[in-house]
Amino acid sequence: VSTTPAFPSDPPQLVLTSSASFIDGDYRCFVTVEPTQDNSAAPFSMPILEKIIPTTAAASGIGLLPVDLDPGTAGAMGANVQTAVGSLTLSALTLPDLGAGTSDRRGAYELFVTIAGVDYSVDRFVLDGPNVHSLTAGAVIGTATTVTFTPANTTNPSFPAVESADSVFITVENEADTDPMPSGSRILEAATLLSGGASMTFTAVDLPTVAGAFQLRTPSNNALGTPADDDAGVSFMSDSLQALLVLPIIGTGWVYEGWIEERSTGRLFSTGRFDDPSKPDSDCMIDLARGSSFIPGFPGRDFVFDVPTVALAVATPTSITEVMITIEATPDAEFGPSQMIVLHGTIPSSAVVGGVAQQVVTLSNEVAVGNSLNYSGSLTINN
Repeated sequence: VSTTPAFPSDPPQLVLTSSASFIDGDYRCFVTVEPTQDNSAAPFSMPILEKIIPTTAAASGIGLLPVDLDPGTAGAMGANVQTAVGSLTLSALTLPDLGAGTSDRRGAYELFVTIAGVDYSVDRFVLDGPNVHSLTAGAVIGTATTVTFTPANTTNPSFPAVESADSVFITVENEADTDPMPSGSRILEAATLLSGGASMTFTAVDLPTVAGAFQLRTPSNNALGTPADDDAGVSFMSDSLQALLVLPIIGTGWVYEGWIEERSTGRLFSTGRFDDPSKPDSDCMIDLARGSSFIPGFPGRDFVFDVPTVALAVATPTSITEVMITIEATPDAEFGPSQMIVLHGTIPSSAVVGGVAQQVVTLSNEVAVGNSLNYSGSLTINN
């Protein structure tokens, strides 16, 4: 059984710092939904929102009115499905390529039918250009125009009675996944089959409810006396501190990610992943509490610095008294720590001198003694 597509490619180069100005008419801002776990540095094709950044998006480093994003091409994803005794046919299949030369996403799609409330795997496949490549059979079995799945061409020994299907759906599966259970990343679905046929539609997010805008802003470099350069960052927050993205809080299996693309070269700037448009990016590379004013964080990023230059909390090295590592739920809509503390350390005043670490502080295991989990760690405090 093949576990990976046979089409390796290099991931695209992502940019964390840049002196580029995004207002020369050659940059595009867009938002995608990404499957989780996501093992690709590239955006999942067919964005839900997008807009070429206009040359008037910023002036003298001061963000102007937010720029409205247009509907993306994710709504074009879909397929027609038809079942018969011993076969299931997909036609007009429109999904991002998996395994093609433009993608480093090491995974597969998996086709399922639901019969009397039970999900059954039909086949794992990738799209390589126009071809549908069965990973179980290790061969091309059709094209995106028309492909028919049968027990013979999929070599699936547990090929289900697809003619009895109540619904059909397709998921995005991780590279190492070989089990016949669906992941949470369900991308296309036909919830009801009438006379064995139906249209499959994009289900990762409810597209009719999606809208948004962006504003150019570089919060980490807006201190007094610093040259204005808001054209080097993007924020999904308005001047009145309101979320500019109108997106449902996304569920298990998917996460949002913002992007800027240099259209002439294909160079990509990831603005970060998030599951709530009113909270900071999950990696917190750009929390808008940074800079000269402390305001709530929203998705977005600037590209002047590759790491935060101001702590997310106002602190000096000698004012840090405790450090803990917790287990958090995903998605996590809360800023504070959970009660599931794994490691904890009390920081003595002697841990730093003049902002330079002087000693290693051992973290204690807070998990109940006697279980099989052996957590350990240490840290130093640096300014």
